[in-house]
Amino acid sequence: SGALVVQVLDGRNRVLSGSATADRLTSLVTDAERRQLAAGGVLQVPASRTGASGALLVVGVPAGPAAGRLLVVAAVPTADLETSQRVVRTLLLVFFPLFLVLIGLIAFRVVGMALRPVDRLRQGAQRIGDSADLSERLPVLASRDEISALAITLNQMLGRLSAANDQQRAFVADAAHELRSPLASLQTQLEVAQRVGEGGELPADLLPEVQRLSQLVDDLLILARSGPDAPQPA
Repeated sequence: SGALVVQVLDGRNRVLSGSATADRLTSLVTDAERRQLAAGGVLQVPASRTGASGALLVVGVPAGPAAGRLLVVAAVPTADLETSQRVVRTLLLVFFPLFLVLIGLIAFRVVGMALRPVDRLRQGAQRIGDSADLSERLPVLASRDEISALAITLNQMLGRLSAANDQQRAFVADAAHELRSPLASLQTQLEVAQRVGEGGELPADLLPEVQRLSQLVDDLLILARSGPDAPQPA
């Protein structure tokens, strides 16, 4: 039925019977081709032998008694197969690369959207690092995901760093304030000793060092009381 062509051939390659679509007079294969099919081969012959275009895929199965051996030949056109191959080839060569490009663009877009919060965290961290203002905090997304948890953890770390920085400033300010009075007293005593001539050359030698220490203490006090945007002392 359909496009299938079946013929029953005798030992002389004569047609004994056939399907409704088969030629009842002319064999579909030559005598040499018949012997090849009888040996179990598969052939491809022109479809023009059945009045069609393209090619036919032919197989044969021996049948009948040993004295009068017959060959049942079946053939199907390959036009549908070739059409399917062309369609698959077109899909692979044209549409599949376009599909890959589309998938790549979608993946790039999705990954970019997924990493956008990370980029905002990076920009916030860079801004805080450039300004050295630990009171700023990174933006936290409304969604409860790993990015939000990361932002919360980093903000907690910034809070601890800010507290440690405040403690350090307070310690430096207290130490500088406590050192100002002894240094001022020492400087005064050295100046008095230098005026009255006590201690020889020792007051003159120690007085510049004491003044330098006093200047360093003043600078530390200024640094401790200044904000991140305050000018640094010379």
